[in-house]
Amino acid sequence: MKKAKKITEEERGYIAYLRNEEQRNIGKIARIMKRAKSSISEELRRVGGMYDSEKAERHRYRQQYHKTYEWLRVAALPELRAYVEEKMKEDWSPEEIAGRIKHVETHISSATTPSIYKYIYSIYGRKLEQYLRYGKQTKQDEAHASYDS
Repeated sequence: MKKAKKITEEERGYIAYLRNEEQRNIGKIARIMKRAKSSISEELRRVGGMYDSEKAERHRYRQQYHKTYEWLRVAALPELRAYVEEKMKEDWSPEEIAGRIKHVETHISSATTPSIYKYIYSIYGRKLEQYLRYGKQTKQDEAHASYDS
């Protein structure tokens, strides 16, 4: 399966021109840009109203920033950090912790599974690695395991 290519800042400007100035529909924009209709539709829906390429680029930047630093929430919020540490010591997986926070412990600020893993592997949560069920296996560990068999 072919991996989708992200829409660039230049392409966002072209989408804005085609949509706002030329009054083109999604299908025509997709054909002109050689992109899937769903990609163009998703991009237009993300901004809402009249398409503004600068607004779309700011949105993309915020999303990327949030994704990169999301794990810091676990380190920064004492209640969330304490909850994650407590449950890890009780042999819960990061998946179970994230699900419990989302569906049951709604008074605690939310954390996703990837953000909990990133926290555990960060300098702040290093001591919790020992509580992971399978641990972090490196390529060197896998090589030793194959020699032992």
